[in-house]
Amino acid sequence: MGERNLKLVADNKPRKRHILLLFACLAVVLGMGIYFLITDFSIQKIQISGNNTYTNAEIIEAMKEDGYIDNTLLMIAQNQIFDQTYLPFIEKVSMSYDDSHILKVKVKDKKISQIPEKIGKELRKLPALCDHAVNDIKSGDRVMI
Repeated sequence: MGERNLKLVADNKPRKRHILLLFACLAVVLGMGIYFLITDFSIQKIQISGNNTYTNAEIIEAMKEDGYIDNTLLMIAQNQIFDQTYLPFIEKVSMSYDDSHILKVKVKDKKISQIPEKIGKELRKLPALCDHAVNDIKSGDRVMI
């Protein structure tokens, strides 16, 4: 019976080695995956579509100022998690990738034309009213703004 216990203790050493070897292999595979993710998905070109309010350069500059990551997959994940818009008159920005080095950005502008028709007509009359009021001002008159 004494030999049997020694044999069980002796069998545990190869099992520990196998577990250690398994963890080492997993660490190597994980490290290679991270290296592949960092090197193969770097952004080299940004394609922007759907914008009418801003230029492409303004949108790219705003993206670089607000949490820019030089990786297509991480930029897409960041955009989906935090739902960034980058600029005031942009309603939504959606990102995808065509190639591993090309980030496609689709911009949806906010609709500024949601002003009611009456207010639009009154705003169009405003320059004519201002010209008329300026011509009628005499020296010493009070001007209300």
